[in-house]
Amino acid sequence: MAYLHVLRIPRMATSTFVAMLARLPMTATGVTLTLHVVSELGHGYGAAGLVGTATTAGTATAAPLLGRMIDRYGLRPVVAVCGTVSAAFWISAPHLPYLVLLIAAFPAGALLIPAGPIARQVIAALVPMGQRRTAYSLDSVLVELTFMTGPALGILISTQVSSTAALTGIGALFGVCACALYVVNPPVRTSEETGRDRARQRPKVRTWLGRPMLATLFVATGALFVLVGAELAALAALRESGEVSWTGVVIAVMCVASLIGGMVHGVARRSAGQLPLMVALAVLTIPVALVHERGGCWRSC
Repeated sequence: MAYLHVLRIPRMATSTFVAMLARLPMTATGVTLTLHVVSELGHGYGAAGLVGTATTAGTATAAPLLGRMIDRYGLRPVVAVCGTVSAAFWISAPHLPYLVLLIAAFPAGALLIPAGPIARQVIAALVPMGQRRTAYSLDSVLVELTFMTGPALGILISTQVSSTAALTGIGALFGVCACALYVVNPPVRTSEETGRDRARQRPKVRTWLGRPMLATLFVATGALFVLVGAELAALAALRESGEVSWTGVVIAVMCVASLIGGMVHGVARRSAGQLPLMVALAVLTIPVALVHERGGCWRSC
């Protein structure tokens, strides 16, 4: 099987497992923080969205800088700093007043462990060109597994114990993941790249940031917008109907569907383009809203 061939590549199985582990706490942060702000701090979903936006904005702003730091100083120093900050922030988050939490969210997001970019760099460093589509599809499948697990655990602990316990657990898991990445220290550059003069070999921006790349980034941003919006909308709808404990199940079902699609994409001889996939995603998301509205109408009648 194509996926087994990828995992048999030296260091690939261990690096894949550690990358999956490192993503796990990240998948639980959004929904757990939303529940904390709404339920424990007594604010609305708009206020919770501001905290999430600040965290995401920090991550997006610092991503190029963290990538540069990894290239210049290696993986371990960046993981050590980001892991320490991430663990400290999420352990202290449930004890912060809303305003302090909102202000701290941006720098905390900026120094979030860049597990996703690290995983993709490891694939580029270890996997031959002919097997990379399968390797990236495998990475996407594992991302879905973490999205099935992380939010469900965050919701379960938040609703059955407290959001304080859930956020504290996220912080502790960030620390464990940082230690695992530090110990394993997977390669993020090929042997050829490591031996080159990095300053002279750095490509100019215009050689890679053209129309195809900009279009790819635009479509990926739209897909992320739809997915995150659907997750938050599901949480709000279920909370309104008093069934918030079902949120994890709903998200898990969405992840299973995405996981199946990712596995098929990884072994297919030809794959569909980004634009048709994005249009299908947007169109198939619409019935979710219609079902909720129909349910509300039925209840009122």
